[in-house]
Amino acid sequence: MELLLTTIYATIFCLIIYKFPFFAVKSLGRKSLLLFFLLKILSGILMYIIYTQYYTDTSKADIFRYFNDAKIIYSALPDKPLDYLQILFGINNDTPYFTEHYYSFLNNWEREYYTNIFSDSHTIIRFNAFVMLFSFGYFNVHTIFACFFSFVGLVAIYKFLEKNIKKITFLYAVAVFLLPSLVFWSSGVLKECLLVFAIGIVIYTVDCLIFTKQKISKIIIFLILLIFGILIIVFTKSYFLIILLPTLFLYVLNKKIKWKHPLLVYLLFLCPFMVMGYYFATLFGYNAVDLIAFKHNDMLNLAIDEGSQIVDKYYFTASLSEMLVHLPKSTFNAAFRPFAFESFSPMMLLAELEMLFMLIGSVLLLIFGFKRRVAYKNLFWFCFFFAFGNIVVVGITTPIIGAIVRYRCISLPFLMSAVLLLSDKYTLQKRYKRLKSVFKLKLKS
Repeated sequence: MELLLTTIYATIFCLIIYKFPFFAVKSLGRKSLLLFFLLKILSGILMYIIYTQYYTDTSKADIFRYFNDAKIIYSALPDKPLDYLQILFGINNDTPYFTEHYYSFLNNWEREYYTNIFSDSHTIIRFNAFVMLFSFGYFNVHTIFACFFSFVGLVAIYKFLEKNIKKITFLYAVAVFLLPSLVFWSSGVLKECLLVFAIGIVIYTVDCLIFTKQKISKIIIFLILLIFGILIIVFTKSYFLIILLPTLFLYVLNKKIKWKHPLLVYLLFLCPFMVMGYYFATLFGYNAVDLIAFKHNDMLNLAIDEGSQIVDKYYFTASLSEMLVHLPKSTFNAAFRPFAFESFSPMMLLAELEMLFMLIGSVLLLIFGFKRRVAYKNLFWFCFFFAFGNIVVVGITTPIIGAIVRYRCISLPFLMSAVLLLSDKYTLQKRYKRLKSVFKLKLKS
């Protein structure tokens, strides 16, 4: 039954991709998009196999932890459908009644340490509880839904790039759809599938609403999608919104005023935005330094208990100056670890090879395709600062190499797009031909 349902939903989503206007991408055919989507499904199934055959303790695997909690919420539907709906939509559900009958049986609903920030586990648990309306509790149906949600976000990111780059090349499709860690981690029943969806939708809808004339009906749809995307980010990983909103605002501002040196605008406004955001949050009782220290130390304790590979065994105190001192090292770790052949476990080895090839590819692109005058400066700095902001946060909060690989994957399409924006197709071809002719002359001599 699971195989049948999984096949049916995969077919339905393939038909949607083939027919729905949103998936009409000028520089990519529908068949290419279908191949990219099928690749995501294969990656999602591979994740399921890895976490059932290789890492056999399903109680520690995120894809199963949230799924199992959602089963308890879904079990309320036949007898108490109102309870199910209240938990699903978060309506008057924080009462002793719900704690006694539901939350006390959930393993991941509450944080292991107390903060006054909304628990980001709620969103992915609710997502699973919603999908159970269609899956009837079969896990791999959830994988198909997760793949489709994240694929919509990736298509939105690509359409955003395509809309702003006149002659977009296939390398951008590689950067968005084919980077291994992004394909893998955004294809599982994890928070990443929702974040990729939400970030892509927010960027694409903002660009369409502000810079493209739309019919009233489309404006309403875009506004609904924009609000939905923002809410998902707020209730999944709110720090992404702190990075995304300022960079997206400055991108729009630069595009509107057509400033010749957009970097100045980013540098002048980003730091004040971050400082203002920090102090504004403290007014509402949110201390960013405390939260970062809690997150970092909690993950470090988890890594020590489970024997995970740690990049830096250092406990933070809630001190801003201490964090600033460690910021360069933690950012470097998040950007470049794992190093080549740092570990020989299968999962880590693949991550190491990916990082090695990405570094080599980026260096070659910049050597042979680098152009002094970047045509899309504003787009370049938006991609760079959004990716860099995510890497900084991942570095300072995550001391586990495996978690770094997973959490930074969302920044990769923006980072690689920034590298591509620094390179030029014709410059690449010209320098390649010159190098080829020089090499031939040397062989003859």
